[in-house]
Amino acid sequence: MSLQVQVENASQTPFVLGKIAVVQERLFREHTGGKLELLGTTATPDEFSQDLLPFSDIQEKALPTHATQAFTMSHYAYIPVSYIQFEQDVATIVASFHITNVRRDGSGTEHWSSPVKITLERKCKL
Repeated sequence: MSLQVQVENASQTPFVLGKIAVVQERLFREHTGGKLELLGTTATPDEFSQDLLPFSDIQEKALPTHATQAFTMSHYAYIPVSYIQFEQDVATIVASFHITNVRRDGSGTEHWSSPVKITLERKCKL
């Protein structure tokens, strides 16, 4: 899937962006009234640590105060069919994403996104 991640610097000081990656997903089932039930969290992919090495190759960029930066990235995830909700002609996945920002010195920050609903036509190959 193609994901767009938007990073916002709400602080009073510049924030350094390094390599932005999505490394895990939390998968939910949505119940009546919008209540979410956590079904599971995917494992961090084995190739994630290899993608970051060597740290010295990471290109850094300063994000000024109160600025935003959007990234579009291809993301692959194995989602068990039991975590997908099927209704009539659509398949729905509710997920939040574990986003990391790794810097050239090997340090990093992480954040879980708010849950988003992904809806696909049922005839779409999952």
